[in-house]
Amino acid sequence: MLSKAPDAEFHNLVLEQAKKWKAATEAMEATNPYGIRFPSRLLRSDWKLDSPAQARGDTGKISAWDLQTAGMHHYFYHKHLPDIFDANSLFSAVNFVLGCHPATNTSCVSGVGTNSQLIAYGFNRDAWTYIPGGVISGISLVKPDFMELKNFPYAWYQTEYVNRGAASYIFVVLATQWILEHQPPVAHA
Repeated sequence: MLSKAPDAEFHNLVLEQAKKWKAATEAMEATNPYGIRFPSRLLRSDWKLDSPAQARGDTGKISAWDLQTAGMHHYFYHKHLPDIFDANSLFSAVNFVLGCHPATNTSCVSGVGTNSQLIAYGFNRDAWTYIPGGVISGISLVKPDFMELKNFPYAWYQTEYVNRGAASYIFVVLATQWILEHQPPVAHA
C-alpha cells in the first residue's frame, strides 16, 4: 500500500515512524520472556494495588483480547512493511493466548489446547460451564510479582467472554496460519 503513495516525503515519513514504532515495541517485548507487550505499569517495581478503585480498572491484568488486537495490527505492519516488521510479535501473542504465559499453561480459548479455561463468565455464568471457542479476558497480576488465572466464573476480570475476544482470536490464528504457509521461514542468527 505504501508503494502507491506518490509523495516521496510522505513515504519516507511513514518509514521513519515505522522504524521508531518497531524499536519501541521491541523494547517492550524484551522486558519479558514471552515476547509480548506487558502493560508498562505492571513492570514498575513500585506498582502496587492500593485501593478498590484500582481493582475496578484494568490496572493489573494482561488482556488476551488486547494482545490479539495488537497481533492484528502487527499482521498488517508485517504485511505492508516486511522489511521492518517480522511476524514474531504476532506469533508471540498467539502463543501467549494459547497458554504460554506466567500464570499457568492454561489456554485463554475455551476448548482449544490440552489445558483450556472451561469455567467462564458469559451468558452461561450460572451453569459453571464454557462456550467452546470463547476467549476469556486473561491473567491478572497480584503483587508481588504473582500472576494468576482462577478457574472461577465470577472473576469476570479474568474469565469473561466477549465477542471481540473470539473475533480477534480467529483473525490472529488465520493470519498466523497464512504467514506460516505462504512465507519462507526466516533464519535466525
